[in-house]
Amino acid sequence: MDRNNTLKSITISIMLVLSIVALCTGTVSAKPIEIRALPGSITTGSDMHLDGFNFSAFQYSIKKPPSHPLATVESLKLHFASNGTIKEDDAVYTTNTCKGSMRFIWFMGCEYRSLDPDKANLLSKILICFDKYDAPAEGNTKKTLATGETWELKEGYSLVASQVDLVGNKVYLNIYKNGEAVHDEVLTPGDYFVYNETIDDVEDITLFTCHVDSAFRGTDSNVVILSVVRQYSDNPKKIGIGDEYGDFEVKEITDKKITLKNANTISFSLFEREELLGDWVKFRVSEKGWWGYAYTEIVCAAPEVGESTGNPGLSPVETAVTNSTPTTAPTSMANTNGDTGASEDAPAPSQEDSGATENDPAQETGNDAAHTEAVPGFGVLSAIAGLFAVAYVRRLK
Repeated sequence: MDRNNTLKSITISIMLVLSIVALCTGTVSAKPIEIRALPGSITTGSDMHLDGFNFSAFQYSIKKPPSHPLATVESLKLHFASNGTIKEDDAVYTTNTCKGSMRFIWFMGCEYRSLDPDKANLLSKILICFDKYDAPAEGNTKKTLATGETWELKEGYSLVASQVDLVGNKVYLNIYKNGEAVHDEVLTPGDYFVYNETIDDVEDITLFTCHVDSAFRGTDSNVVILSVVRQYSDNPKKIGIGDEYGDFEVKEITDKKITLKNANTISFSLFEREELLGDWVKFRVSEKGWWGYAYTEIVCAAPEVGESTGNPGLSPVETAVTNSTPTTAPTSMANTNGDTGASEDAPAPSQEDSGATENDPAQETGNDAAHTEAVPGFGVLSAIAGLFAVAYVRRLK
């Protein structure tokens, strides 16, 4: 009898230990992922040129060969006057407008639309941007609106298809800002609905546009189908000469590019991580020998946990992404040829969707800040341990 009680106590203890282990392993540390550039020498007299072709944090044009002067959308040039030391104005970051008339521009890791055609200093976030290459949240590339239905846009805007005429040849669209009508228009299928505003003394800035693809009038409801939908923020970021970003300062702004240079001497130390362009682009130096690489960091979302917790209604746990771009923002590959065709406006797959391969040295796990995330699957261990324990106890009886 004493032996059976002893065995029962041991079994229960093992079950408790396994349950505790399962709970402890249910959370892991999700570390930032390093997006690395190719390493290079930083000895006296060395030059390092980074662009989208050797550093995937930067953007490039897929329509131009690497040797073409318009192939590079973003670039960073470093000249080392001595081992690990960059003198003033010897580090130059340049970004160019791209996609022709759309005038998209990448700046410090985020994509914007340059609003002022005469000067690339008024940058608006891309809030909604989809067509046949890029689907909205609903998963398709067209938006269907019934008459009277309100489509909630971003930043307090909404769109309503008020009426469709008897034969479906005319559509009455209204756009609202915080419930107040700001623009309305009667269109026919094939027309573009365009809402313009004056921002920072720049007139006729397009904040919302969509293509009226088709319209149908039925017995129960009337429907309007929209495509090529784009919305831009009415609160743009303004870049000015002298603005500082880490050790860099804005030196030049033209209608096609923005140039930043280091305002002070930048010095790297052996086996150290240092900021280069604020907290966006950083630099790491080797322990022995003057060579190193630039990198940026992102933290990916954790996997869904609804199934493992027994509550399928739970939404996935996500970690904030460092320097994140709008989810609808297109392209890790930009077009700089200045064409205005429809294919140019279509965004290419983003960097985050393209994924990293096992042999890609540019994407590795970093060693810095950790974020605790719940990971599914480990809860099963405690359940299995419990079943084995119950079965064993019943056998002892």
